Amino acid sequence: MQKHRIPLEYLKWTSSFLLERKAAICVDGARGEMTKVENGIPQDSLISLILAFFYSAGLLDLFEKNPNSYIQDLLLPDDPTTTTLFMYIDDGKLTVSSKSLETNVKILSSAYCRVNQWLQKVDLTLDKDKQELMHYTQRCLNGSPAICLPEEDSSISTIPTSSTVQ
Repeated sequence: MQKHRIPLEYLKWTSSFLLERKAAICVDGARGEMTKVENGIPQDSLISLILAFFYSAGLLDLFEKNPNSYIQDLLLPDDPTTTTLFMYIDDGKLTVSSKSLETNVKILSSAYCRVNQWLQKVDLTLDKDKQELMHYTQRCLNGSPAICLPEEDSSISTIPTSSTVQ
């Protein structure tokens, strides 16, 4: 927030808002013991939306300030558009367009790595269960390329093409 020149009194208020919080879990009307919350932001507060936007601003900056710098080493003859990252709180969507699905997959894979590196720097991880891939094309979807993504343990995970995305 300092980087965005937010006044000191707002920074102090935000700090006090996030410090010394407690929460309890309720299941079927039975409330558990109150325990200290040491990270994250409350999800019931409107200010939490604003704080989440500030927190993720650095990730959005990667794609706005120099959007295609990470694909300079890729051979891309298919006239790709700028890669765009759309975000809302903790959900994001990467988009790109070109004359080739294979080019799109290469670009998205590279962009995914860029996002993942940024998240690791701020101690966050991607939810693998929420990853989806959809191609918008006029050609038949048979043979649409999946996306193969490197994992932290040097393995490769594959996200197949979906006909619908949630």
